[in-house]
Amino acid sequence: MIRSAYFTADTLDNIAMRMEHRLCREIRIDPVLSDIRRIALLVLDMQQCFLSSDSHAFIPSAPAIVPGINALIERFHSAGCPVILTRHTNTPADAGLMLSRWRHLIEPDDAASRIDETIHVSRGVVMEKHRYDAFLGTPLADRLAALMITDIVITGVMTHICCDATARSAFQHGYRVFFAIDGTATYTRRLHEASLLTLGHCCVTPIRLSVIASAIQEVP
Repeated sequence: MIRSAYFTADTLDNIAMRMEHRLCREIRIDPVLSDIRRIALLVLDMQQCFLSSDSHAFIPSAPAIVPGINALIERFHSAGCPVILTRHTNTPADAGLMLSRWRHLIEPDDAASRIDETIHVSRGVVMEKHRYDAFLGTPLADRLAALMITDIVITGVMTHICCDATARSAFQHGYRVFFAIDGTATYTRRLHEASLLTLGHCCVTPIRLSVIASAIQEVP
C-alpha cells in the first residue's frame, strides 16, 4: 500500500474542515456534548512503531495529529476527566488470526512498542491491549463503568483499524462515541474518510478536536 501524509502541520486544519463539510452533506452530525463531566478520552496506540519514520509501520500523517491530541489530553486532565492511553502488543501465543494478517507483530519487549515520547502519557493511565478492539480482553469496560462514563472521545491510530473497531464496540457497550476527525490517522486519506463516513452513518459523531476542546473548557 502506498502511504501518504494527507495530514501535515500545515494542512491539518484545512483538510479536517473539508472532511467535516463533506460528512455534513452525507450524514447528520450532532456535535453537542450533553454531560462532559462524564466523558473519557481514549488515545489509541500512539506508539513508536507508528510514529517513527524509520519503522515499517510508520503512518506519515500520525506526527501531525500529536499536538492536537496532547492539547486535548491536557484539557481533559485539567477538567478532571479520565484519559486512557492504549498500548498494543502481541506475541505469537496471543496474536490469534492477526498472526496471519501481519508480517510483523508488535512484541512487548520491542522498544517500538512503547508509547511515543511526544505523547503526554503522565496525564493518563496506560492500558495494554492485544486486539484491534480496546474493549476485548481488557479491563476498559469495567474501568469506564466504575467512573460512570457515558461518552467517549476516540483519538489515535489507525483510523480504519483499531480506532474503528473500538468505536463500534464502544457504541455497542452503550457509550455515545465522538470520533476525532483530526485526532486520528491512518495510511491514506481514502481509508480515513471511508471510516469516518461508515462510522458516522451507524454509530459515532465525527468531530474536530477544537469542538471537543471548547466543550471541555466549559466545565465549571
